[in-house]
Amino acid sequence: MRISIKRILAGMLLVTGVAQAGTPVEKAYSAEKPNILLIISDDQGYGDFGFMGNTDLRTPQLDKLAASAAIFENYSTGGQTVQRAVDLTTMPIYVRGGAIVPVDPIRQYTGQKVDEPTTLKIYRGADGNYTLYDDDGISLNYLQGDSVQTLVKWDDAAKKLSLEPASKQTATRTFQVELIPDGVTKKIQYTGERFELKF
Repeated sequence: MRISIKRILAGMLLVTGVAQAGTPVEKAYSAEKPNILLIISDDQGYGDFGFMGNTDLRTPQLDKLAASAAIFENYSTGGQTVQRAVDLTTMPIYVRGGAIVPVDPIRQYTGQKVDEPTTLKIYRGADGNYTLYDDDGISLNYLQGDSVQTLVKWDDAAKKLSLEPASKQTATRTFQVELIPDGVTKKIQYTGERFELKF
């Protein structure tokens, strides 16, 4: 059986966290009810723990924790299953309605200047909003609030996109707005002031 380094590291982090239970800080909080410990890990399968029946992977600390815990074994992420046959060159991406996904031109490094505009991909089907964040990409000035933030809102019923400043600093920039699945694209010039675009 092949075990990836990600699984080993995730397991070590989980075991480390469980092994530290009983510290003075944890004991002070233990009097408060309810105590909830939600463990989220990456690259773990349903049966990758001893308490789930795995005999190859040893997880004694988690097994001990699970023995006195409520374990949610049957859950779903939304009640919908989508099956789609694809070839090796296709990667289906499922996006919720109302999502606003900014896509920048390809750069070789963060400070590289590019001439193409950022594309705002608007996925129809629901209202949505997104705050686009920009800083200089090279300094720590963002820690002092040196950034440009733009609030992008989509009104699905009105088919209207609005942009407005969400920070004191503003910037002028060009956006390519793509409405999906309609396939309509429009190029806009945002000057840092409230702007509306109807489709």
